[in-house]
Amino acid sequence: ACEKINVKVKEVQSKGKAIPMIVDMSNFESVKKFTKQFLGKFNTLDIFVQNAGIPSGPKLKLTSDGIERTFHTNHVGHFQMTMCLKDVIEK
Repeated sequence: ACEKINVKVKEVQSKGKAIPMIVDMSNFESVKKFTKQFLGKFNTLDIFVQNAGIPSGPKLKLTSDGIERTFHTNHVGHFQMTMCLKDVIEK
């Protein structure tokens, strides 16, 4: 997916590219690790789209952090990431 995005970016401008990074939005430690890695590599964030999400199922499932899985993945993880990246988002 990043390769296709980078082709489109090159068509519009000569600078910039999509860089894939992995994060589990249903895990506090994964989000913390991701944001630490991001901040170690970059000091600005030009585009920030949070669209990770999962459907709820018929059974209640908890994350390793003890939060309902769908709510954690679709809302809590996004909020945590936004707060961790707040300073570079506001630049």
